[in-house]
Amino acid sequence: MHWLSHFLGLDNLSGPFYGWWSGAGSDLGEVAIVGALLATVRRHNCQVRRCWRIGRHITNGGHVVCAKHHPDGAPTAEDVAVAHQKAA
Repeated sequence: MHWLSHFLGLDNLSGPFYGWWSGAGSDLGEVAIVGALLATVRRHNCQVRRCWRIGRHITNGGHVVCAKHHPDGAPTAEDVAVAHQKAA
């Protein structure tokens, strides 16, 4: 079991847990970065199954979809201006 404690950095190299934070424990930050990237992709991609495009358009049902899967197509500048005037 000595090899396991050495691999994890638990044997006193230069102080308590120094080996852990500079060895196996340093991977925690990398795991957090990968998890944040996956959560961002999951949050902002199109909600149509197996579509990896970025979803920027909201349907009347509240689904976030890409321009390809939006029922009315991508909104034009006129559509945005009209919606802005209605909201004001």
